Amino acid sequence: MRASRLLVTLPLVLVLAGCVAQSDPSVSDTASPSARPTDKPTSAPTPTQVEPAPTPEPVEGEPIVPVERTCADVIPLDAMFAFDPLYLLVADAASSGGTLGQEAVAAGGIGCQWQHETNGTAIDLTVTALGEGGLGAAKAVAGDPVPDYAAEGFFQTLNGRGLAQAFPGTYRVSLESLIFLQPGDAAPLMDIAIGSLG
Repeated sequence: MRASRLLVTLPLVLVLAGCVAQSDPSVSDTASPSARPTDKPTSAPTPTQVEPAPTPEPVEGEPIVPVERTCADVIPLDAMFAFDPLYLLVADAASSGGTLGQEAVAAGGIGCQWQHETNGTAIDLTVTALGEGGLGAAKAVAGDPVPDYAAEGFFQTLNGRGLAQAFPGTYRVSLESLIFLQPGDAAPLMDIAIGSLG
């Protein structure tokens, strides 16, 4: 009797063992290539490095005198808003203010730009501290003398853009824009800039 039970039980055990040994087809013995860790660790992208502004070269015979002010110091936000609320300060760097702006920054000054948010018209401002030789050279090419500003002033038109310049003390202040058709157009901003340097 025990032998017959053993004979009946043995095939059943073998059948069950075969079921257990059979692998689930949905499970792979090896991980898919996409699931494998990469050889190279991933890392956050390296931020683009900004090149520093070039060191200004001194004018021959005259030391560079830095202008210790920002664009917002020279023409405050509320002052520009009163002039025209649609002009926004978009830059405070060497690339602003056109060629005069680049020259100003190279000489330790500042170059600024405000842009009209609907028509894109720009107002460029520069402020530079100059020595006696630099002042004389700048005035010689500044245009026609005008009485419109709170300091010795000049005005000229270049390529349709009005260029107003004033010389309070040892500073040269320039304002340039298509909207400056005559000297008086720049006077409100020029007098604010001159006053900020006093």
